Amino acid sequence: TDTDNVRKLVGKKLVDDPKWPIYERSFIDGCISNGMTPTEAESLWAEILTHSSYSFNESHSMAYAMISYETAWFKANYPEAFYAAMLEYDNKNAILYFLELVELGLTLSPPDINISTDRYEVQGDKVVMPFQQVHGVGPKAIDSILNDRYMNGPYASCEDFVHRLPKRVVNKRVKKSLHAVGAFDSFTDESELGLTAIELSIKLATSKREREKEYLGMVIPSTKLMNYIDDRRHDGLVIGIVESVKEKVGKWGPYVMIGLYPEQRYFANDFDFELDQGDVVLIELKNGRGRSIKTLSVL
Repeated sequence: TDTDNVRKLVGKKLVDDPKWPIYERSFIDGCISNGMTPTEAESLWAEILTHSSYSFNESHSMAYAMISYETAWFKANYPEAFYAAMLEYDNKNAILYFLELVELGLTLSPPDINISTDRYEVQGDKVVMPFQQVHGVGPKAIDSILNDRYMNGPYASCEDFVHRLPKRVVNKRVKKSLHAVGAFDSFTDESELGLTAIELSIKLATSKREREKEYLGMVIPSTKLMNYIDDRRHDGLVIGIVESVKEKVGKWGPYVMIGLYPEQRYFANDFDFELDQGDVVLIELKNGRGRSIKTLSVL
């Protein structure tokens, strides 16, 4: 209809569209036929025309302002729930949310067999990772654990866990992965999981950082790590946590761009080892500006 066509012109700020004069004549004639004077009709049309130049910006800025205000309020008053929600729906930027929540004094915890679900959960000042974050734990195993826990309550021990769940679904691989990330740390009978002595010794034989990288795909930052970084940053030395690693090709050949937290700067250098999100790196600068790098080593 003509009304909807005018609405589109107003909404898209098409003030120079050649259809305006056609709709103007039709609008004014309609107003007059409904009892308005020509002056009143022309004045109303002028308001509509003026409105088309700013109404779209105004309505959108108001909507974005409300979303920003509400988001900021939740972040300030319920930071645990805020970060749990952001991690749920924006997992692409997970490492940034991990680092921010730790800086605020909150705790990011690996999956826990009696707390974790298929989404990020909040417990006190902790944000607990979901089961699907663990490599080797598939959707069938997760459903089985959650359904059993819902029907029969939390697990009392590792023996209880093994006894209640079907081995064909929650198999040795699942138990090994959950054990490696500390999902059974609240129990003292991990020997009842049915794992070999070598598999059970993974937590003692490897560092927490190594296990997190292998089974969670990233390193969980901690307050201790953030304090370590703050204490050791000074001119000529940059230490931070890797946010992103991007391969580039420049005039002199390929190089790597590294995004560091909390520096929020990128550094380029050639190195012969793999670098992942969550790694802690130490960079010595030649000029203190982050332009050239003398050495780069993973801590």
